[in-house]
Amino acid sequence: MYGNQWSTDGVVVARNGPSLVSYRFILKRSDDGKLFKCEAFDSEGESILESSVILEVFYIPKISFSPKQTLTVKENEQAQLICINDGNDQNATTIWKRQRTSTIVQNNCVLNFKNVKRTDAGLYTCIVDTKVGVYEDNARVIVLYAPTIDIEYFPSTKTMKCIPRGIPDSYMFKDWEHTTEYNDHLRFLATTKEGNNATLTIPQNVNKKDNNRERGIYICRASNNISSIDGTFAMQKYNLNLPGKPHFVSSTENTQYGIYLETTEIKIKFVSVPENTNYVVYKNGIKFTDYNESVLRNTKIIDTMYGKNVSVKGNILSLFVKLYTSEDFCWYKIAVKNVVGCSNYSIKLFSASLPGIPQILRAVPKQTEIAVLWNPGFHGGYHRWFIIEYRKVGDIYWSNQTTNSPNSTVIGGLQPVTIYLIRMFSRNRIHDSKRTEEILIQTGNVLMQ
Repeated sequence: MYGNQWSTDGVVVARNGPSLVSYRFILKRSDDGKLFKCEAFDSEGESILESSVILEVFYIPKISFSPKQTLTVKENEQAQLICINDGNDQNATTIWKRQRTSTIVQNNCVLNFKNVKRTDAGLYTCIVDTKVGVYEDNARVIVLYAPTIDIEYFPSTKTMKCIPRGIPDSYMFKDWEHTTEYNDHLRFLATTKEGNNATLTIPQNVNKKDNNRERGIYICRASNNISSIDGTFAMQKYNLNLPGKPHFVSSTENTQYGIYLETTEIKIKFVSVPENTNYVVYKNGIKFTDYNESVLRNTKIIDTMYGKNVSVKGNILSLFVKLYTSEDFCWYKIAVKNVVGCSNYSIKLFSASLPGIPQILRAVPKQTEIAVLWNPGFHGGYHRWFIIEYRKVGDIYWSNQTTNSPNSTVIGGLQPVTIYLIRMFSRNRIHDSKRTEEILIQTGNVLMQ
């Protein structure tokens, strides 16, 4: 044989001669690294010359992603997205970009999220630059997060709409909660689900100028089963500060007390939205101005709403009246006005006195202590406290114990199997009540738990 040939893997793929042989073919990925040998033969068929080449085939890489092309992750967790290309260009470079931006977010194939935020959601483009060209593909990051909630109020219909926004966009709702400004619970109200929103219709009040019972904080709670700092259910509050005429709260006492020839303080507690513009005081039906005043605004006061004693934000008006004569102990009416309307409240002022005598109901002995229970009696118009006196039979001097408890206390540090005398009285700013009759009681001889 005389001529030249190309062979690979022991198979002759082309022959020609005597001076030139060529082999044309379409490259495949499988040809990468394949050895091709060119040989020249003499007339006897002996190989007299040979040369080899190894093919390095660069091909368009296929791009894939790990763990997958769509990555779903919860907010504040860590995540990783890897761009994989199966090309054989060892010098290929990989970068990540946010779609529709020129900003490079990562200069290698691994895209790390140390603390995923909802703003990290979107499409990311992996760009692979090889010797045969630049290739790219997109991966999507979906960030799951608990909803943030907006609340809209529609005055004409007295309705509220709870609008959650989160991923996934499917929600469960709890009943609305109505509380005071100080988070005291008032009531739960049924919600109506409308698509991905929840609607509350506030029950109508018969007196449209008296919105006191409808004021307060309305709370919507929604969940898409993604936890937040509030737990599984995210929440939002809406302060419904409806206007209405002034409202006197239940803790304003319609019976108050003063001391003859002293200055007494008459306290009026009320809520006014908007703020009151003025007030007028009447004494036995006649306009009265002989007083000093002070007003404490936007303070915590107690009112009864929906059968509960709760804290609300309101005002305390104090009238300081000098009680010159017995005629000053009478009815005082206070008329408070704002732009919505006017409300009146009447207070009967009585002359204060000593507190009434308490009545001991029961004494329960143990080995070294005695529990005493009593009926407190009349307070005399002022805060009062109680003094319990006790001594062993045969002793001269009394010991005593003072308490602010209205109906019970425990005398401790006593001797076992010992007879004691017990009596008590109450005290207010005016003076002491009379003492009760003495009772005899013996401590026990066995330690009782």
